[in-house]
Amino acid sequence: MSNQRRFFIDGAKIAGDRVKINGDLVTQIRCVLRLKNGDWVQLLDGRGTEYDAQIVSCSNGSIQARIVGKRECKTEPKLKLTVAISLPKADKVETVVQKCTELGMSKLIVFMSERSVPRPDEARIANRMDRWRRIAVEAAEQSGRALVPQIEGILDFGELISKIPQYGLPLLAWEGSDSLPLREIIKNYPTVDSSIVIIGPEGGFTECEAGLAKEAGAIPISLGKRILRCETAAVAVTAVLMNEYGDTT
Repeated sequence: MSNQRRFFIDGAKIAGDRVKINGDLVTQIRCVLRLKNGDWVQLLDGRGTEYDAQIVSCSNGSIQARIVGKRECKTEPKLKLTVAISLPKADKVETVVQKCTELGMSKLIVFMSERSVPRPDEARIANRMDRWRRIAVEAAEQSGRALVPQIEGILDFGELISKIPQYGLPLLAWEGSDSLPLREIIKNYPTVDSSIVIIGPEGGFTECEAGLAKEAGAIPISLGKRILRCETAAVAVTAVLMNEYGDTT
């Protein structure tokens, strides 16, 4: 059953050994994937449990499946990692959502800074947030995640700064004179349960913004001698932190 399709569902739809699937997922299962009665799927309730289920009824409006087994999904990393990026072009956020979800990110925060692209109107923000959340679901399904990362935004810079003290290892991607290589920071933090990495816009943070973040507790880090795009920086730091703290035994 290792090649079963995986889908996140509303856990409230599970009743005994039956589950009812509604909405857009019906179209995906019936029309896109062309699954039918008798086919097996894996269903995830978004709370850490996965179910083996067999489709028993497939109509235009809903799908019924029979649950034959369940277990705790153990693919989630120990590290709770938040990636915070200053609003870039929309397609760059999509890349961050997809790749960092695959790597184990717990939450994405999109925020405004002085050099961000202009803030969209509220309708466009809502549309983008919906799309980013759909991408997170798809990436979580594809990569075997048990949980879908939260997507939060679009925050003002001050709102972001207020969250820094919540994290055991708050990091600021900042090429300042006091920045240290990430590997040096890791040496001083042998165990970490939660972390946030804050990544600025293409033009970087202003001195004032960096100062505010550091005053709130963020540790400035250097990502090397080369200039990275925001999406590259997000994926690179996520990979390093997950390798160090996320999947340790």
